Amino acid sequence: MKKHIIFAAVLGFATPSLFAGEVDASSVTTFSAGTPAKAAEVNSTFGALIAAINDNAERISNLELAEPNNSVAGGTYQIRSINSEVAVGSSAQNGYQQDGPNDFANISNGSLAATLSFSSESLSGTFVVDAGADKTYEANTPFNRFTDFSDSESETNQITYVQTGSTVSVTFPDDGDTFTVDFIVSGDGSVLLTRSFEAGDTTFNDGSTGEFSFMELLVGIRTE
Repeated sequence: MKKHIIFAAVLGFATPSLFAGEVDASSVTTFSAGTPAKAAEVNSTFGALIAAINDNAERISNLELAEPNNSVAGGTYQIRSINSEVAVGSSAQNGYQQDGPNDFANISNGSLAATLSFSSESLSGTFVVDAGADKTYEANTPFNRFTDFSDSESETNQITYVQTGSTVSVTFPDDGDTFTVDFIVSGDGSVLLTRSFEAGDTTFNDGSTGEFSFMELLVGIRTE
């Protein structure tokens, strides 16, 4: 009876160890039914299993204690964005129906694909818009006009950045000025995420005035 109990105990320990780590095969004895189990062989087998289990436990503990590195320095991210804008305004001088607060309405949707790279040597980097990836389409009423404002050219901009914990503040150039976008970075530094929303009074490019609301979602996936 004791032999069967020992044999079952060895199997019971052996099964989970297959998932725990490497076991020294030379220290493991294969037992056969009906043959006596020698103490030295049993002890050697248990010793190999215990060593593998302890090694696995130590590696798990080290992983749990290790502080995650979410630094973006030296990283390259593929950026994808989607955006939408709604605008209404008054522009009787441009042939709209009448001079009122809702003479016209523009509704636009857009998307962008770009590469955002952070230097590991300085708080700078580049933002490269992929050729043909800057898409914007706008519908207008009362003209029922659908316009493609997409840009087919590639564009490279120099950026600066500062990271504080899980926030990366990236400053982009903008027609002689700058604007800053705050990204949330994942615990392992593999994902960037931000969203923006604006609304209020504005003057449009053609001189007309009105109100608008704009929202955008940007996601970055680290590829290097």
